[in-house]
This record gives sequence, structure tokens and C-alpha cells, in this order.
Amino acid sequence: MASTDYFKSITAEISSLKNRVRHLINNAHWPTDGEWKESVVRTILRRHLPKQYGVGRGFILADTDTSRQVDVLIYDTGKPILHQDGELVIVTSDAVRGIIEVKTKITNAVIAETLQKVADNVEFVNRRHGYGSCFHGLFSYEWEGRDIGTVLTQIRDVAQGSESRRINCVSLGRSHFIRFWERPPGPPPKTNNVWRAYQLDEMSPAYFLHNVFEHLCSESVLANSSLWFPSEGKERSQIGEIQFIQRH
Repeated sequence: MASTDYFKSITAEISSLKNRVRHLINNAHWPTDGEWKESVVRTILRRHLPKQYGVGRGFILADTDTSRQVDVLIYDTGKPILHQDGELVIVTSDAVRGIIEVKTKITNAVIAETLQKVADNVEFVNRRHGYGSCFHGLFSYEWEGRDIGTVLTQIRDVAQGSESRRINCVSLGRSHFIRFWERPPGPPPKTNNVWRAYQLDEMSPAYFLHNVFEHLCSESVLANSSLWFPSEGKERSQIGEIQFIQRH
């Protein structure tokens, strides 16, 4: 059975790995440090996802269009790959199953731009294949902000009233997690189609990763939910909510 201690241990593992390169090279080359942090997320996803999913980084092509660079690109290994060299992959949009932007630190100054990039990549895939087939998220090791309400507003705003631009999940630092719900848990009355924010002390990275597994392998994860999520759940830790209003 999953426990809060297990989820906290995932956060501790990620935190111990994220600065390994920086401890060795200090500030000699920040891009390398950032690439290492992205690779930590890819490694953990690859450890748990079934072999039908590949995990790399790269670009998505569709017709004559090219996506913005994707830090964590999850793709269907049953589809042909246009290019692969190590972790770098270039795939067609129909092969994409997950898009994750990874940041070392999110500040108030950059979060709107970062969410915009995620939403642009989300739209790039969804406008061709429909919403729901692909996981879309933002994972940040650190968060300098304090106003979760502002973050919720920005997530709603970058969606621009289009379900093809909706972001599934956001993990901010070690303890703040946001998820989109078409039908949120809990007793009525409740509002459908909302992003809910949670304060999950030392557990946000684990919830983010396990939501990736749930999205891609929902039948197995939901059938064994007590093994994938703490029994006490996260609804009691809710700290904010905002509704998605579809543009017509």
C-alpha cells in the first residue's frame, strides 16, 4: 500500500539527484546542470512506464510544422521514429503520449511564459489528435512564488478557453501540486472542469509522476489505486480551485 512516507521518499530521491552535477561542476556550465535535472525526471518515468512508451527529449513534427523543444517527450514505441540519437528523438504528432516541461526554478517573472510554452506544445498535438490522448505538464524543482491563486489564473488564461490548450498537471517545488479535473472527486455540490491546487508537504513530485502513470495506464493504476496513491488522498489538502470556461 502506498503511504505518505513512500511519496516523501520519492521527493527525497529527486532532491538528492537534482544537484549531483552542480556539486561537481559548480557554476561552470548551467545548461549542463539543467539538462541533468531534465534527465532525472526522464529516468524515473522510464523506470516505471511499460515498454510500449519511450521517454526522451526532442521535437514533434506534423506536416510542415515543428513543435518547440520538449524536455520530456513520452512517445508510443509502436510508432516509427523519424530520428533518434541517444535521448534525442524526433517523432510525428500521432506518436506523442506525454509532454513535460522541466524547470530548475519557477519565479513569478517566468511562470506565465513557461506555461505559455507548455500550452503551445499541448495545442500542437491536440489540434491534430484531440484532447485526452496525451499527458501535458510542468514540473519545477523549486518555486519562489507564494500565491497559488495567481498560478491558477495563469493556467486558465494560457488555455484561452480551448480544451486543446489545457494543461493536466503542475508540480511547483516539493509541496505544491495542481491537477485538472473534468469531474473532481468529493460530494456534491461541486463544479466540473476545474484545476485544483493542493499543498502536499514533500509529496508534490510523487503525485505528479504518479498522475503521469495514471493518465497513460489508467486501467491498471485505478484498479490498484491503493498501491499507487496514499489512502488518505489529497482532497483535504486542497488550497484553491479555478474553473475552465470553454470558448465557443
